[in-house]
Amino acid sequence: MQVQQSLTPAPNAPSRQQAARDNAAAVDFQSFLRLLTAQLRNQDPLSPLDSTQFVAQLASFSTVEQLVSANARLDQLADEIVGSDLDQFAAWIGHVAEVVDAPVRFNGEPSPFRIVPQADAEEVNLVVRDSRGAEVFRTLITNSDAVQQWKGEGAGTGELYFLEAEYVFADGRVTTASVSTFDAIEGVRTTESGAAFALSSGLVAPRAAIIGLGR
Repeated sequence: MQVQQSLTPAPNAPSRQQAARDNAAAVDFQSFLRLLTAQLRNQDPLSPLDSTQFVAQLASFSTVEQLVSANARLDQLADEIVGSDLDQFAAWIGHVAEVVDAPVRFNGEPSPFRIVPQADAEEVNLVVRDSRGAEVFRTLITNSDAVQQWKGEGAGTGELYFLEAEYVFADGRVTTASVSTFDAIEGVRTTESGAAFALSSGLVAPRAAIIGLGR
């Protein structure tokens, strides 16, 4: 599957969200002026608008306008930070990422993985499950942080699989933990939660899921 790479925004170009916020602020100001003008035109001549009330209304709107401007500036700063992150993460494209809590798409080639070793575990097994959670393969593996490989036993080409390490202890306890896998980064994009990376397998990984980077 070919993944389309996100485009980097032009420097200093306002975002659509920022333009919308600026337009909304302008609309609010114009609406206030129209309402105030209408109120002055239609006030009772025998009971004109009290100057104190008039000043209070102006002060209230001024406060709201300042808050809107402050929020708009904060949003602008957030947009600038996201843009800076994109520039930084664009250099990651083409590198191999070590990813946690992500499935593996079997493409016919061995899939490298890494576990977190448990010194007091007597036995460690690799357990492979399909997208429905059914176990399709298990095998004894080395209890170390060296990169190991699953050769695709029990797998179908193009399917997604979840790899986990099963630790067996002398007291009978059995625990499991997800393993980290490796995939090439092909693109970077922005999401509501921050930067995300398009991988060669067609999956998308959030920044927090990438714990290592190599060639």
